[in-house]
Amino acid sequence: MSNTAKLVISAVVIVLIGGGIWWYMNYYSNNPSSSYPTQTQQQTNTSAQGNTSVNANNSSDASLSQDAAAIDAQMSGLTSDSASADQGLNSQ
Repeated sequence: MSNTAKLVISAVVIVLIGGGIWWYMNYYSNNPSSSYPTQTQQQTNTSAQGNTSVNANNSSDASLSQDAAAIDAQMSGLTSDSASADQGLNSQ
């Protein structure tokens, strides 16, 4: 194969890879639902798990008390998960 043919094939491969990266970056930046869940989807999932979400937009006393209760519930879940992980590691 001649050097010119190798150069042309290399250029085509580089252009195709660059075009694929460009398309991938534009596709996922314009379609956030196709990559990671949005904040609305995350809040819906958290609410479905038992109203342990924290409301960062409201700073009234009632809201702060509710947020503190939600944080306590999340910390209880974390402690339980940590204990289960420790038990799983120790049983092996």
